[in-house]
Amino acid sequence: MPLISSLLFSIALVLAVTLGPQTRAWSWGPALFFLIGSLATSIPSLIQGKRQLSLAHLVLFVITALWFAGRAWGSPVGELARADLMLLTATVSSFVVVSTFTQNKASEGVFVWTLAILVAASSLVIAKQVQDPSFAPIFSNRPAQLPSGFYGHYNEGANFLLGTSFLLAGFALFGTYSKINRWAWGAIAIAGLAAVYFTRSRGAILGVGVGAIAFTFFSLIIAKPANRRWFAPAAVLLPVLL
Repeated sequence: MPLISSLLFSIALVLAVTLGPQTRAWSWGPALFFLIGSLATSIPSLIQGKRQLSLAHLVLFVITALWFAGRAWGSPVGELARADLMLLTATVSSFVVVSTFTQNKASEGVFVWTLAILVAASSLVIAKQVQDPSFAPIFSNRPAQLPSGFYGHYNEGANFLLGTSFLLAGFALFGTYSKINRWAWGAIAIAGLAAVYFTRSRGAILGVGVGAIAFTFFSLIIAKPANRRWFAPAAVLLPVLL
């Protein structure tokens, strides 16, 4: 069941990245359809308690979700409130699904490789758009001419690469997978972060810098008790890395 849930979630993620962010309401339908299927197939694992969530994490997430729901419910702008509630629903569903299949290595591997393929594909699309600003891989046009990958707007494309690239970097550095997988994910993560620069999104470029500092700092904290061989030279080179 976790593998089926992971496959459906990965399909939803692909559809969300390629079809969803085009400022057309209908384009989110296919991704939400598969997300619902992924959520349904994850319920048995959720009932059996097969998840890696501490009580503190769960309580924090519930409080945060309720706060956002309350703010949306009391919003004076109904259309924006409904959009935020749909986003919150998708976020909660994704949280539940991922928390149930990440302890299954095969299921987690499908999810990570889906992220890697999407980051690599988005980076290639951005490389194409640097040469040809009018290039749009799915729809015939884009609202902005700056490179944006599969997204309609360069800020959204940059933000997607920013988050997923650092997530891939974490799996590459600390994942319990073969070296081939981890080296591939690391290379794709670097390519994704480099592609952020070409979107010209100032916020995302700043995010890469801040994220690199945070990633370096917390990687060293994790590496020490894990007895990683690269901890000592990385600690010495910390000022350079920052």
